Amino acid sequence: MMDSSAEIERLERLAHRMDSLFRIPGTGIRVGLDSLLGLIPGVGDVAALAASGAHGIQHRD
Repeated sequence: MMDSSAEIERLERLAHRMDSLFRIPGTGIRVGLDSLLGLIPGVGDVAALAASGAHGIQHRD
């Protein structure tokens, strides 16, 4: 099991990738992989489920 600070850092990186990885040029709007993958029906949901599921499996004890 990871220590608390390493786990928090890993989750912050994941949140950044999923929520605000890219900036739309000419605007202050940021989008992440979740938004982009959500444009393909079902794919965004599966990606979010995989990310949260992996976290849940790692910490089920």
